[in-house]
Amino acid sequence: MTKKFRIIICISISLTACSTEQVVKDFPHIENIKMNETIIPEPFYTTGFMSVTDDYLVIFQHTTPNNKYFRFYSLDSLHFVLEGGDIGLGPDELISAAQNYFIPEGNRFTLIDNFSFKLIDIEEGKFKVVKKDSVKTPMGMFPDNNYQKIDDNVFCITNMDFNRPYEFVLFDKDGENPLWVSPYPKWANLTREPPFSAYKGTVVPNPALQRFMVFYAKFRKVRLFDSKGNLLKDISVEFPFKFPPYEEGVYSRMLAYFIPYSDDQYIYAICGNEMPSPRTERKTSTELQIWNWNAEPVAVLYLDKWLREFTISKEKRRLYAIDPLNPDDEISGKIFWCDLPGWLYD
Repeated sequence: MTKKFRIIICISISLTACSTEQVVKDFPHIENIKMNETIIPEPFYTTGFMSVTDDYLVIFQHTTPNNKYFRFYSLDSLHFVLEGGDIGLGPDELISAAQNYFIPEGNRFTLIDNFSFKLIDIEEGKFKVVKKDSVKTPMGMFPDNNYQKIDDNVFCITNMDFNRPYEFVLFDKDGENPLWVSPYPKWANLTREPPFSAYKGTVVPNPALQRFMVFYAKFRKVRLFDSKGNLLKDISVEFPFKFPPYEEGVYSRMLAYFIPYSDDQYIYAICGNEMPSPRTERKTSTELQIWNWNAEPVAVLYLDKWLREFTISKEKRRLYAIDPLNPDDEISGKIFWCDLPGWLYD
């Protein structure tokens, strides 16, 4: 791998008094990373996200031939361990697992399935639901819309109400006392597209710091909020170039941020910087941005594969990724991985 350090001050900020608006034009560290790959015998299908537990790499799939949501691989060897999460109504089956909520606890994890929290145990080669609690949201809002815990008694969901011009709804653990926060931005002149679609973003929470960040899918924008929904920073990222103006229509706009991954120190976010295109026209590398919890840019890692789904094991200091659209994956699959730069966690 090669590394490029920036010696000069690398954050260009346009900031007026009492303003939250900033512009980032560069990152302190730029590093090129060569990915390793491990071929696995089974192909991946329509994948939704990746994550890790203490010992397992977890891959969520929307559709599979045998109707199982999850695959588990050893973090060390990447050998296949088990499949689980059958689609159905049985005691250890899942109805409609959400891809935006995954909380690991050792080798257990909690997910949202329909309107239920389910604690999953995957020890002894089995996928078992060991605990189930109801998810409470205001007015029965569907929890698949970015449901996240922001603080001990503050939860967040993306607003889908046409009559309320706000991005998010905050509420308590009982689904009560809803507070609509963050008026929709004015980044585009929308005539047809609803604002919750145009300004679609992924909420990344940090309950310990009582804050959350949002990475937007259609704008190269990053926002930082406190647990009351107050906007602390509104950042335009003009790296490696200034994003073009937004245009309505699926094939006339650039793609920005994909679903990030976070730990207690950093948020990792793939930035597409590309137009939607057929799978045969994909780029040959991936820009992975790293931010800290003060919404400050830390580094960019250029991965030498086109990747869109990834996860991080902080304990192993390793990144794992897959290319869900790899044309070669009809017969076999590939898991890509690399060790993270040592300076990140030193």
